[in-house]
Amino acid sequence: MKRWLALINPLKYGKYFYSSQSGHLIQQDDPGLIISSIKLALQDYDKIKKEISR
Repeated sequence: MKRWLALINPLKYGKYFYSSQSGHLIQQDDPGLIISSIKLALQDYDKIKKEISR
């Protein structure tokens, strides 16, 4: 996990999600995490679009 965090932390919009409640099929084991991560990605996309249009 430390290697992933070292990769993600310097990124302005990078995020790392960890679910202790899921196995290999996270979409079945923790669908709420998938939905939340998609929502956050869309919010970041909107922020990036606004930054570019300035």
